[in-house]
Amino acid sequence: MPFIVSISNIIVSLSIMITGFFGGLGNAVFSWDEPETTVTDPAKVVAVYKEIAAKNADTRFRERVDFDLLAEDSEMNWFQKAIAWPVLYLINPNISYGIEGDSVCGAYQNLKASDLKSAKADYYKNGKTVIITMELKDQTDYLDGKSTGSAVTSAMHNTSLRTFNSVPEQNARAGFTLKNAEARYENARVEIRADVASGKIVAAKYTYHQTVTAVRNETAAPFVQSFNYIAQRP
Repeated sequence: MPFIVSISNIIVSLSIMITGFFGGLGNAVFSWDEPETTVTDPAKVVAVYKEIAAKNADTRFRERVDFDLLAEDSEMNWFQKAIAWPVLYLINPNISYGIEGDSVCGAYQNLKASDLKSAKADYYKNGKTVIITMELKDQTDYLDGKSTGSAVTSAMHNTSLRTFNSVPEQNARAGFTLKNAEARYENARVEIRADVASGKIVAAKYTYHQTVTAVRNETAAPFVQSFNYIAQRP
């Protein structure tokens, strides 16, 4: 009898797993699927994106920062670099962690068609599923609070404050003080897949490449760091 109960439990568990798996396929889009409708007007795509973003304030995303170039400085000796690496790691740990969807969407209410390089909304499954892809214009933020634009800030958010808090500390430990610094955002891209009826985001990827350049008072050699940012679901 215990064996029969065990088998029964396994069958029920498998049934739940299969139902759960295939239950999520309603918004799946495969490589062989063709969109039935495509919208490329940036203003219309932004309008659809804002409507969806507003419905996902409680949606969970995973955020990650992957360092590409770390503490590049020709005048730093091996000991100074050894100090800079752990300091940067402690301030911006290279790990994944959960953040609220509203943080990812940033100030999406301020997003404008003029912030985009390109935009596209593809509709699948008789209009039940939409995939929105937006390429954002580059943005550069400065230590003094000035910025060349707000495309990245509006579409997802930015890490300038975190960066400008980190860089002075790293340089101070190496004996330098900052004259100025800038954080440049490039290759910023938003891609989401959502259920049209509910607006629920079922898959998403927000990415950009950031390069931080700092000018120091004690040397003409710049301090440069860069990393790749990604926030995604699932």
